[in-house]
Amino acid sequence: MGALSREAWRLLDQKRRYWHKALSDDAAWAIYGQTFNVFDWLRDYSDQVVSDTLLSTLVSLFLLGIPISEVEPWNLLWSVELPTPEEFAKGVLIKLERISIDDVIAELYPQFEDIMIRSVYSVVDFMEAFMESPFAEALKPSVTEKGYYDVSRYGYSYYDPIAVREFFKSTLFAFLKKRGDVRTARDRVEAIARNLNINPELARNLFNRLTAIFSVKIQALTWDYGWWDFSYWAKEGSVGRVTYINYDLQEVEVEYEDLIDFQACGYWDEYPWDYFHWCDVVHPYKLTPPIITMLVDAVWRNFVNRIHATALAVANYQTYEERTQWTASERVETFALPVSQRMFLERVVHNTVRSMLGSVDPVTMRMYKSAVLQLFAIMSSPHRWGDGALRTMSEEELKSWWLDKWSSSGLDRNVLEKLYTAVKTHLRTFSSLRFRERTRFLRKRGLG
Repeated sequence: MGALSREAWRLLDQKRRYWHKALSDDAAWAIYGQTFNVFDWLRDYSDQVVSDTLLSTLVSLFLLGIPISEVEPWNLLWSVELPTPEEFAKGVLIKLERISIDDVIAELYPQFEDIMIRSVYSVVDFMEAFMESPFAEALKPSVTEKGYYDVSRYGYSYYDPIAVREFFKSTLFAFLKKRGDVRTARDRVEAIARNLNINPELARNLFNRLTAIFSVKIQALTWDYGWWDFSYWAKEGSVGRVTYINYDLQEVEVEYEDLIDFQACGYWDEYPWDYFHWCDVVHPYKLTPPIITMLVDAVWRNFVNRIHATALAVANYQTYEERTQWTASERVETFALPVSQRMFLERVVHNTVRSMLGSVDPVTMRMYKSAVLQLFAIMSSPHRWGDGALRTMSEEELKSWWLDKWSSSGLDRNVLEKLYTAVKTHLRTFSSLRFRERTRFLRKRGLG
């Protein structure tokens, strides 16, 4: 049996397995049951992850003047509705509509709706709404804001091409939250900062703050940012002490009093003077409603409310016939398209690497394949949050970042250059095909 024949049989088997595990009626009931089994654990775990992620993003608000309405993790919100009978007949099992944080605030906190919604769109209103007056008044004059040439004051503003702006609003936080390990996260941030000409000191500063905030969650039980069965008391001392891994991959121990220490304030020898605020308030956040954790809870509750909809969302857009016969399911075919494209790309990688390097070990070969598949995902996947900076880069910027990232992981740069040349045309074609197929599928269901 030839290689193409083996791939065809493999693809057929994957289609069948995917339907049985995710798209069939039996799979939907099994997943629905599992959501009850994991609900308590997932609710608690998501509280930790969502709190960590959202409170970390306030670094961009305090240091760069970016309101939270523009920061992607604050906007991953959906409403859940049942379909109409007509929609159900077309295979719609559940309706998930993207909503804004305004809608969630209005539903949960109608008594504070005006002040909380204003705080989402304005850095100054945020400070006035959630911070003690002395701290807010001291901080407001020094907040950096988006700059305009021949208008803004030098040193009090930043200039942001779209890829840079997306990095500060989205990609930076995705790199830290999907990091794998600290070195991997640092290498990603370093590569993108270099290729987008972001001030190295700013990249270092933001990275150190975000890794420190993650360490606080574990090492120092903090007001509104700690969990009795997860967080430890801070180390003994005149004040608490927290240890984290900095941008140079060194372990650093610093005094710690409050989360604002890492969100906005500074430490000697760790943060450059241009990128921190002087702080002398022990706990600058208000303790009477509305409080900052109400905003965090709004996003977290929206996530928790969607947990039991997972089964219907996974099996969505299928009629009864499609959910009971795998050969009738169009969802299987939309799944098969990117899988077949991935197989083709992996074959190109395998042949190219073997022709240049001869025999290589399976781990190295898989790394080369992963490198190309990462490009494929960036260019064609519609569901990955945090890729904003990468998607808005020019072709040369993306290529340079990609080469730096994977060569720093130990792959041969010459081989990577050859792979990029070999697959770039295919990647554009595959991305266009996926978009057209997805649009065709949704229009057929009356959803596009």
